[in-house]
Amino acid sequence: MFYNFFALGDDEFEELSRDILSRELDQKMRIFGKGADQGIDIADCKDGRTIIAQCKNYINTPTSDLMSALEKEKDKVEKLNPKEYYLFINKDISPKRINAIYELFQEWMPSNKNIYTRSDCDAFISKNENQDIAQKYPRLLNLNSLHNLINSSTIIDNQDLLISSKNLSALFAPTGQYRQSMALLENNQIVLISGRPWYRKDDFLKNA
Repeated sequence: MFYNFFALGDDEFEELSRDILSRELDQKMRIFGKGADQGIDIADCKDGRTIIAQCKNYINTPTSDLMSALEKEKDKVEKLNPKEYYLFINKDISPKRINAIYELFQEWMPSNKNIYTRSDCDAFISKNENQDIAQKYPRLLNLNSLHNLINSSTIIDNQDLLISSKNLSALFAPTGQYRQSMALLENNQIVLISGRPWYRKDDFLKNA
């Protein structure tokens, strides 16, 4: 697992689930306010009843308690009778449990793919095209993901430097110091260059 789902509170998990579902369905979804949700945490923005989703932040709760809670949710979903129902669970559960949940809600679920476990959410936001979602929730980031985020700017800067170097290569004129440095590098496989450059990049371009 790449992200730290243990750090998410109920509100954050709902917001993350909304962002995942919005991206997955390619349509804007909204979160209902605090209070009695009547079986709806997330809904479509058209009529709020066509597509609905429920979020269960049960990461530290026994699976048996989760199943009991979901059996009670079925009555709410029956009253709402949406076209499609999604369930986000901040917990990893067995395939047998997933199938049992699907059987509860199969009238409103095309398949058990409508059930997102913690690992499913993690896999979704770990994709390159979805990492912008993860970055909205700093508490999700563990040491590895923080390292990648911090160093992403360094990678971009280095890429810009390479492009600039290629553009300036036609203007480069070898000097005696350059030839001396290259000889040292060839003979010793290392050379240390210190001090300020003769020109800043902008000045060099201006003078050229």
